[in-house]
Order: sequence, then structure tokens, then C-alpha cells
Amino acid sequence: VFDIKVGEVTSSSIAYTVTPADLEAEYLCVLFDAETVEETTRDEFLVQELMMELEAEASSTGKTLLEYMPSVVDKGAIEDGLFKGLAPETDYYIVVFGVDAENNYAANTEVFKTKVTTAALETIDVTFDIQTTVDGNTAEYTITPSNDDAVWYFYTLPKATFDAYTDPE
Repeated sequence: VFDIKVGEVTSSSIAYTVTPADLEAEYLCVLFDAETVEETTRDEFLVQELMMELEAEASSTGKTLLEYMPSVVDKGAIEDGLFKGLAPETDYYIVVFGVDAENNYAANTEVFKTKVTTAALETIDVTFDIQTTVDGNTAEYTITPSNDDAVWYFYTLPKATFDAYTDPE
């Protein structure tokens, strides 16, 4: 049995803890998008899909699945777990199940799932006055936000890259 508790949820991260009933038991704790979990008709198919993904990861590092698994298997409580780099306003499942190292890491417990939705992006009311001075291959920018309390970032990129991102196709 696994106790999964969700902590702070932002637009791009989920904090969590996992406490197994048996602190010596080995288990996997992963995050799946909700669509994958909800499309899967049986938990054993979800486990099978995860194991295929782990086998591909192992192969990309030049290891077999059995050599790779000790690096991803958890044991004991996870006190300060954090999934990050997530999409805002998206449903996910924290999926946890026990594995048996002596049986090629086969699942040996039921699958525990907790659904979590990431927060919406916070929008801010800000505009920018941008002044640009170009001198040969050098550009100088003066950027003035309408809201001094706003947190913002400035990034330059080649026009071809911008065009690729904004091309409707």
C-alpha cells in the first residue's frame, strides 16, 4: 500500500510525497498524462507501457533494462518529490506500484494513482516600450515595462528561428 500526498501545485510543477507501508519495498513512482492513464483499460497495460519506455531509456544509455532499473527504482519514503517542466492547466496522474527486483522488476502490487491538475498560468497586465539601436553587427535595447513589479524575460533569436516558430504550418 502506498500513501501519495500532493503538495504545492504550480503551472509547471507538482510537489508530492510517497510513503509505502513497507519502507524496505522497492517501487516505481512516475507521472503520466491523464489521457494515457484514462485510455488504458487495465493497470497491467499501463505498467507494460511504462516498462517499454524504461527499456527504451535503458537502451539509449547502453544498458539493459535490468542494469538500468536500480537507478529509477525507489525505496523508502519520498519526502520532497517534484515533477517539473509540466504544461499548465493539464491533468496528470502520479502512478506508484511495487516491483520485485528478483523477478525482473515485475509489478508485485496493485497500481496506485492520484490525479493532479497543474495550475493555470497567471497573466499579468504589462506592455513594453522597446527602443532599439543597431550599429553594424551590434544591437542595443532599452526596454521599459509599464508595470515595474512585473517579472519578465528578454531573449533574442535569429529571424529564421522566429519565422519557423510563427509559421502557421
